[in-house]
Amino acid sequence: MIGEKKVKRIESVRGLVQEMLLNIGETGYKNKTGVHLYGVSNFASMLAMRRGQDPEIAGIAGLLHGYYFYRTGIKNFLGPNSADAVRPILRSTQLFSDEEQHVILRAIFYQEAIHRTQDPYEEIIKDAILLQMYFQHTGNYSSKAVIHRLQNVFI
Repeated sequence: MIGEKKVKRIESVRGLVQEMLLNIGETGYKNKTGVHLYGVSNFASMLAMRRGQDPEIAGIAGLLHGYYFYRTGIKNFLGPNSADAVRPILRSTQLFSDEEQHVILRAIFYQEAIHRTQDPYEEIIKDAILLQMYFQHTGNYSSKAVIHRLQNVFI
């Protein structure tokens, strides 16, 4: 029963992401968006396993981290806006406890605060985003803080 619930949760969120992808621009942009979101999700799950956290919760936060931007095209305040946009969706699924919703929303909310160290899931999402960007667009980092953070992830 527990395994079925987890599969239902992951599939529910994947369905939401697929629906969002259907409603955005051209095919190339949809593919690029899907690669990014699923890549962040996979890296988040992997980092969570490595760091002793729940890979499902981290993966779900990774899938939803850019929800607002990809729905609206507005990049300002990406973390807070995405967390705000995802909150009613997570509640309406009735698949997540209040604590799990809190963890997912915090991880999404603080994704851009790379200069600050926070709770494990916030750090997982920040690192997963960096890893996905690194492997998708190698060599595009000029900020010393980003380079330092990426080096720490590889260690």
